[in-house]
Amino acid sequence: MPNGVVNSGLDNSGLDNSCEGSNQVNSSCVEAKIIPAASMPVSKWTGGETRQLAISPPSGTVAAQDFQWRFSSATVLQDGAFTQFPKYQRLLALRQGAGFTLQVDAHQQQVSSPLQMLRFAGSAQSSATLIAGAIVDINLMVDASMQANLWSAPCTTEFQPWPGPILPGAILLIYADQAPLQICLEPGAPPLLLALGDVLQLQSPQQPCLVRAANAPCTAVFAWLAPL
Repeated sequence: MPNGVVNSGLDNSGLDNSCEGSNQVNSSCVEAKIIPAASMPVSKWTGGETRQLAISPPSGTVAAQDFQWRFSSATVLQDGAFTQFPKYQRLLALRQGAGFTLQVDAHQQQVSSPLQMLRFAGSAQSSATLIAGAIVDINLMVDASMQANLWSAPCTTEFQPWPGPILPGAILLIYADQAPLQICLEPGAPPLLLALGDVLQLQSPQQPCLVRAANAPCTAVFAWLAPL
């Protein structure tokens, strides 16, 4: 594995409209916020565009590089260099397209599967070369006060527990980038609906939520962030 680049595994159906019997969840999450796709700012740049899915604090900006963390998705149409973010760690994964080759300083890594995730320093000189046409990727940036992980996972039409750890003080993110999802926060409660393109942000949950595809099996993007 190249030094500086970590490649890891990411890892109307007649559905019952309640979470009754789902004993994996014993209490509701402390705070849940749905971020609608229509509210997400999109910025265009040479070679593509970036959709900001979530950012903290809300007043933070890319230009000022004064955020604690930022979750985004980019459509990349041509080869190009990445903006440097000296105070941040970057996590990057492929969602659509044939993939790309990532150059990070002197190290190179090919990404051709959504099951791959790359982690590298935002201060590095980095660029991407497309393998065969446009791609869509997922990006998570965190400052030095936080740890994080990012991956994609399959969702069936049956409720399944959040596919990751629950750390103290964690923020969980679920991105319905391919199809609508239903999220159950506690047994017997009506599930939340994540429409296509929406993000669910959960703050300091005590128990794992349950997730399922609303209509047909799909994959979705999951991430967690927690203080170091």
